[in-house]
Amino acid sequence: MGKNKLLISLIVILISINMQAQVFEQIHSEDKFKINRVIENGISKSLDVVENYDDNGLYINLTSSTSYGYSAQYILLDDDINVIREDNELDSVYSIKYRVDNKLYKIGGTLIGDYTFGYIDNLRIVRLNSNGVLISTDTIMKASEDTINWNASSLNTLMLEDRSIIIMLSAQIHDFITPARAAKLIRIDTLGNVLSSKIFYKENDELDICEMKDNIMFAISGAPPIEYINDQNYIYYLNKETLEIEDSIIGYKPESMTSINDTMLAFTYQFAIYVPEDSVKCINLINTKTKRLTGVNLVSPNPDISDISFDFHNPGRNRLIDCVNPDSVYICYQMNSWNSSYASIEICNFNLNGDTNCTLSLKYDTTGFKQIQGIKATNDGGLIIAAYSSNDGDSGSDIWLIKYHPKGIIGLTNIETGEKETIKVYPNPAKDYIYVDIEATNFEKGEIELFDMQGKLVKKAKLSAKQGNRVDVSNLNAGAYTYNVSLNGKTISGKVIVGK
Repeated sequence: MGKNKLLISLIVILISINMQAQVFEQIHSEDKFKINRVIENGISKSLDVVENYDDNGLYINLTSSTSYGYSAQYILLDDDINVIREDNELDSVYSIKYRVDNKLYKIGGTLIGDYTFGYIDNLRIVRLNSNGVLISTDTIMKASEDTINWNASSLNTLMLEDRSIIIMLSAQIHDFITPARAAKLIRIDTLGNVLSSKIFYKENDELDICEMKDNIMFAISGAPPIEYINDQNYIYYLNKETLEIEDSIIGYKPESMTSINDTMLAFTYQFAIYVPEDSVKCINLINTKTKRLTGVNLVSPNPDISDISFDFHNPGRNRLIDCVNPDSVYICYQMNSWNSSYASIEICNFNLNGDTNCTLSLKYDTTGFKQIQGIKATNDGGLIIAAYSSNDGDSGSDIWLIKYHPKGIIGLTNIETGEKETIKVYPNPAKDYIYVDIEATNFEKGEIELFDMQGKLVKKAKLSAKQGNRVDVSNLNAGAYTYNVSLNGKTISGKVIVGK
């Protein structure tokens, strides 16, 4: 409790300090986390987290607004939020979306009308070198060549594993009540060549997209007043090459869809809606093979506060869910009280069984506006959070870079006791038998379940020893199977191939 009070005092005091130049300043540090801030006095600064495919560092783009126009600065950080490189400030009005092959990519276009109600005239891809110097600009789509006006504020993109880019758009919205009447996906290469495109003639309020191993998952959520109706909310399974629909899930209105492994998809809800499952919660996992939903048992770090609201809404479609280890998934969100007396950045770490591993609440001064701009799970089991922070709404802003590291949270480590459960399932592929070895601090007994790709339970066996548990799979058809191993009240999942 004393550390929390100290942290709150430090943040409140240091936010009020007037800095005269841009600096990286550490405002708090302890075993679990530290906070650095980037501050430039009197200048409005925005933050974009760049999707970085070149190395493991966090790459951010800071855009400053001055009396002379705009300038952009690109900063590469390591997993402990130390600065690796700062590029010189360059004239730019663009936020940068991707960093790959030592190039920076941004997709945008000229507008007709304003950003909220206007539509895109010419959609372009802009390529810059690693120092932010323009290489080339190519036009992807012209408004004059399309019969539908595409809304500027709906533009979002996703880079796929093959480095092609999906552009997501919705039709022109003339007010905040009338729903968009169509959505469009365009798949391009990094030179701006259109590889495929598809229009979905469906009214929509929210769109979201992510890549799984076998499909692109594309969510179209119904618009008011039909947002609570199941059959107006779809998650489509799209072919990666053609963008054609191959399957769908009905009834969910997801945001921040994120691939956790080959089959598990994590997402949050913007609204509470009636769906076919009773276990729908704020954070959810769904198996895209079996379509089985698991609600995350979110443990509030502040159970004594009765007037708080959990804000999972992600209007900027920033990355708010991420993981390196599928059993150590991070989500970052905000918490606010109705009377504005309490505000915090919340961290939750959960596993594939939907259980919360740990939570952390970082309370901040409520006189300024805060917004999470992106997160990145790190190889050491920790998390980096990039957050925009206005001082008082008028006199500029600063940027928070937060590194969180709960000691030992790799795999299925219990944070309170330090106990850890790990398994080895082998051989893979298997023929007649699979063997299960167990490493656990306090092992009494366990169980393994095998499921086929349709989610049907095909085998269940007890595990009574730490080494050499043998499971007969000779009667199973050749193919891929998902396993769940239950140990000490926890579940570890994976995949095994059975051959003949």
